Amino acid sequence: MDQFECDLAAAVNRCSRENVSNTPDFILAEFMERCLQAFEAASKRREDWYGQHLSIGGQGGMTAREAVTFFEESSNDGHV
Repeated sequence: MDQFECDLAAAVNRCSRENVSNTPDFILAEFMERCLQAFEAASKRREDWYGQHLSIGGQGGMTAREAVTFFEESSNDGHV
């Protein structure tokens, strides 16, 4: 489990959200992480489909593709 998933699991636990579905916080955190990854992949595919790279954070910001690459590289390095 990476740091992001640990933080998600801690937030789920802190808010007792695991009680609603009777599912351990770490399983919910993994599910949410995978949902984000699926959304990021869909966003990249959408940009490819339209032939446009949308900027995150206004002009001069990262495209969705750049943001995903950044977070993938950061998580591999253990910095995110």
